[in-house]
Amino acid sequence: MEVTPINEKLKTLINNPKIADVKFLVGRNKIEMYGHKTILAISSIMWKNMFFTGNWGEVSQKNEGISQVVIPDLEPKAFLAILRFSYLREIELDPEITPEILYAADKFDMKELKQMCLKFIVKTFTTRTALFTLEKSIKFKQRELIGTAIHYIERKSKTIFSRDKLFNKISEQTIEFILQSNNLFISEQRLFQLLVSRGKYLCLKRKIKPTPKNMKKVLGNLPNLIRLDLLGISGLKEIYNSQMYDLEMVFKRCLAIADKYENQVGSNSEKSRKMLVTREKLTVDQINVLVLVSETREQYKRDVINSIKHQGISQVTSMDVSRRIPTLEEIKNYDSIFVFSCDPFKDPVEMGDLLADYVETNRGLIICSIFALENGEFGRNLKGRIVNEGFLPIMKGRVISHQESHIGEVEISEHPIMKEVTSFNGGKFSYRIDATNVQTGSSVIARYVDGNILIAENRKEDDFGAVVVLNLWPISDEISTNGNYWLTSTDGAMIIANTVQYASTV
Repeated sequence: MEVTPINEKLKTLINNPKIADVKFLVGRNKIEMYGHKTILAISSIMWKNMFFTGNWGEVSQKNEGISQVVIPDLEPKAFLAILRFSYLREIELDPEITPEILYAADKFDMKELKQMCLKFIVKTFTTRTALFTLEKSIKFKQRELIGTAIHYIERKSKTIFSRDKLFNKISEQTIEFILQSNNLFISEQRLFQLLVSRGKYLCLKRKIKPTPKNMKKVLGNLPNLIRLDLLGISGLKEIYNSQMYDLEMVFKRCLAIADKYENQVGSNSEKSRKMLVTREKLTVDQINVLVLVSETREQYKRDVINSIKHQGISQVTSMDVSRRIPTLEEIKNYDSIFVFSCDPFKDPVEMGDLLADYVETNRGLIICSIFALENGEFGRNLKGRIVNEGFLPIMKGRVISHQESHIGEVEISEHPIMKEVTSFNGGKFSYRIDATNVQTGSSVIARYVDGNILIAENRKEDDFGAVVVLNLWPISDEISTNGNYWLTSTDGAMIIANTVQYASTV
């Protein structure tokens, strides 16, 4: 006799009023939904407390032995998903409803479901869904998701805010939250233009004329969040002509700002918040460098750090990424990152995503690791966004070794990295990637005598930090006295130190 699987039997119990012992009144309209206390109590301690400890005031006893629970803060579709997961440990997620399911999972202390929701949301983020995810996260007070959503929006703000319609459809509270960010890669003038478009949209929706007075009324506090001190002259003129601000105040401020910033950013310049807020010119003794290293030999690490310090940089910290990949929060305040590896990364995809996120905070990245850039032959290469989204100036390639080579043509002799550099010899081994061409938008700074690239740079966006690849093995013959590694009689330390200083301050 064929036995029906238990899940198939449990499916028949979900939201079935015939043999239920608890009725839920769900959402604003108090839609009736049904469940079974014992099954629910097994799936979550919160359900157990609700039904059997008396700690939840929402439970009331009704006729025929059926308890009644009011769930006013969830919509029926989300609550049905919670019931399904409680009975079957199955869930069907989609971008529209998942933030609400996440809120419910948090409410009912369903940790497994919460993690499933978070992973799904991060995996399915798009420029179209991010704003609405942030809106629902704010509504349901999901702090972890709010942080993830706003970070995505900050990184993709140019694309997200290229369309007025998305800005028109989200709530004033969500826009207010976004406008409080210091990390938007979008000009203040564009933000103001989006507010004007929203004002016109809301006026037409309410069937009133889009006059300055009416637009100011429907926009509420949002115009006050535009930062006038980040606008160029053309943006200030646009503000003035909109008549949504006190004209005398704006005019006086325009004059003051024009005097202050004309020489600094140009009379018609548009800068993003990120560009103006974060990068300052640092002196060598102020530069704070992080070395992300996957290498067990301590003498190798010390040799690399000594080269970084060659020109006076003293603040150098190292983290071992063979055991754990740090978070962006842990690394974002360093002025530049230097990546060196011989061993595999703990997670090459997570590592690559982290480095891309870091570059998008307008910080410089130096990759000085032939194994991170190899084509997969050794299984130690970088993966993730840093590779897939065009951040690297050169493509991954095969490793060349045991073919001694030295610096050849310098294509940008005036580049800061080449300051006081007159020679470089990679030693008998001269490890390097076989790469002669750069990716679109990148520049070759110097080549080996055999034509392979020695130094290359990419600035993917004006608002992003520089990504410099040093296509060399950074260990010197101080470690290998038989001349296998780069020769300290040449300028390898100068190249490394100059690159770190450049990436930290450009």
